[in-house]
Amino acid sequence: MNNQKQKYNNTESIKKDVPDGVKMIAILNYIGFGFMTLIALILVFLGVVLITKSSLNIIEDVTDAGYDILFILGGLTIVVFCILFICFAIFLFFVGKGLWRLRNWARIACIILGCLGIVFGIKNFIEGLIVSADGYIFLSLLIISFNALIAGYLVFNKKVKEAFSTKQKLNNTQNP
Repeated sequence: MNNQKQKYNNTESIKKDVPDGVKMIAILNYIGFGFMTLIALILVFLGVVLITKSSLNIIEDVTDAGYDILFILGGLTIVVFCILFICFAIFLFFVGKGLWRLRNWARIACIILGCLGIVFGIKNFIEGLIVSADGYIFLSLLIISFNALIAGYLVFNKKVKEAFSTKQKLNNTQNP
């Protein structure tokens, strides 16, 4: 009983030591989960509408021309993208939960996602320069700086390193 109470107190003290920046990044992951889920639901609706309309021949001009197979394939493609969005949304949820609980795998996953965001932001920035789209360039710079800020914070901040290393040490001492 006493060991269980001590274990509870250790986890409570850890939760108090979660840096505010890590909490904010976890909340951003939860928000990302919400948006990805919303997009997935919209995609499911869109895919079902496309498949249903072509199957019921509601769009007569198009189905007479033999394009109904394109609507079915388009609807199925949208449903596949929906499944990918749901998988990524679930991943974001667990990364957010892992960050909140100071799991190092979640920190590493968030750093990798930040680096991928930087790479794709640079790609978008170069595309924006090629087509001379000012808004696209600005958005790309915003994405690059946002992802660099998150990845850099999780990699270089001393408090973050201490918080995640303390959690690892406590896990090793509790589970011999």
